[in-house]
Amino acid sequence: MRYLTGMINASLDTINSTESNRFAKYRFDPIGYIGDVMNGKPWSGIEGHDGQAEIIQDYGLAIKKQWERKQWELDKEFPLTCYEPGEKIQNWFRIEAGHGTGKTRMSAWIVSHFFDCFSPSITYCYAPTFPQINDLLFKEIRVDRIGRDDLPGKVLKSPVITTDAGNHFVKGRATTGAKTEAIQGQHVDFHLFILDEAEGLPATLWQAIKAMTTGGIAIVIMLANPRTRTSEFYKCASLPYVRSYRLSCLWFPNVYYDKEIVTNGTGREYVDDMIDSHCQVVPEHNPDLLTFEVHWRPGRIYLPNGEFLFRVMGVAPLATSIDTFSPVARFEDATHKGIEGAGKIATIGIDAARYGGDKGAIYCRHGDRVWLHDEIERQDGYEYYISVLKLINALRDRGVTEIYIRVDGGGGYGSTVIDNLAHNDDLYSALDEFIVSEVHFNGVPYESELFSDRATELYYHAGEALRVVGIADYAPSLQDDLCYRRFRNVIKSGRDVKRLRSKEEFRAEYKRSPDHGDGFVLAVAPQYLFTSLSELGFG
Repeated sequence: MRYLTGMINASLDTINSTESNRFAKYRFDPIGYIGDVMNGKPWSGIEGHDGQAEIIQDYGLAIKKQWERKQWELDKEFPLTCYEPGEKIQNWFRIEAGHGTGKTRMSAWIVSHFFDCFSPSITYCYAPTFPQINDLLFKEIRVDRIGRDDLPGKVLKSPVITTDAGNHFVKGRATTGAKTEAIQGQHVDFHLFILDEAEGLPATLWQAIKAMTTGGIAIVIMLANPRTRTSEFYKCASLPYVRSYRLSCLWFPNVYYDKEIVTNGTGREYVDDMIDSHCQVVPEHNPDLLTFEVHWRPGRIYLPNGEFLFRVMGVAPLATSIDTFSPVARFEDATHKGIEGAGKIATIGIDAARYGGDKGAIYCRHGDRVWLHDEIERQDGYEYYISVLKLINALRDRGVTEIYIRVDGGGGYGSTVIDNLAHNDDLYSALDEFIVSEVHFNGVPYESELFSDRATELYYHAGEALRVVGIADYAPSLQDDLCYRRFRNVIKSGRDVKRLRSKEEFRAEYKRSPDHGDGFVLAVAPQYLFTSLSELGFG
């Protein structure tokens, strides 16, 4: 590949030589660079909540890991200090922030560090409008660099840092009406992208950046005061190469200590005004609604509204939890629990594709750990069977002796995997308990006095499962499938019961089926809801 050739030409001795780059000692030490060169001091987090310092340290570590990976690929004897072979490096940084917490100041430091320490390198900075990129981010960059003859490059009146080299520059661009073709085809060994106000950036830009970061050493910094849960910025949190942070005003030093520690940063007076205007005191905590307390107002529990969430806490306003079984806050909490699988019991949910554009999904629950095992695009039922066999073998290696499989039997390619699993005598003899259940989402629920159909019942139990499980891996569409598939109350057989929004309604809005939601709910539901195939004469 081209970038590996480039890395061979740029030998380790050359890259690390202080003679070739006087900033070389700061390559993997951005905190040292900011202190020594920029006379800056990033603020540190409080009580486990991240601050600028933690994000910048992780940024430096992500660069070093990528560098070590390249060297190790060229020489398997290269001594590794932080990279582990096979590790998925998180080099995309997703930063949600309340107002006045210094995300722009931090971005300016990172741009200067990358430009000065990696030559040649290309940096692109994007924002939805020209004033956002020129008058905010590049204002900070100009304050740092104009008049500094000891720093390389020249800062222009336009949002650009230029050099005599055609492959070493920083450019700022507004995306309103812009095309992405201009950045495609730019290939260097070191690449940085800053996406400011990232919620407002077009999908085509995200696609172009993803293509540009497949080779060389790359960092993507995404920042937003989040207002929605439908943007590319919000949904990318589930991707394995993305690491998320939140800079909340509640944990900002000026607010927490009630004195100006960070110059020109948000103060406690602003937060107090926002609490009084946008929060109500409630008798007890509700994690689904992100209630909170502050140490300077002891004994009070506050319920924030949407304005407070995004302006102060750096949290996108919640979808209402009244008509969904899986509130967004509960789902997000499940994705951050970090639970490991344990015990002898595992359950597997299989949603086989039904239409040409659908993707089948296989989810697994082992103890309280849930993960996406496979996403299958091929329209071949045997693919599901082979994939599930691999999962079963992996579970057995972990000591699992009881496996319960639930398969969507409402058409599509589920019948093939059902038939093959149900007639596999080796599985029945190898496990203490092996049960395969065919599930019809439009079937009769176990608790017909509460739910109108089986789908509604399963999605209800998925919402309850989110209180305890940790989600280790999942597709970006899973949150929409669970949190935005509403229910309503209807009268059926004289009873007031809950009915989930139909799959046809969901498809009309999202242009796809809730395949991942269906696979997930099948994996996490309690076993008593299902009838095994053995009870129907199979196995």
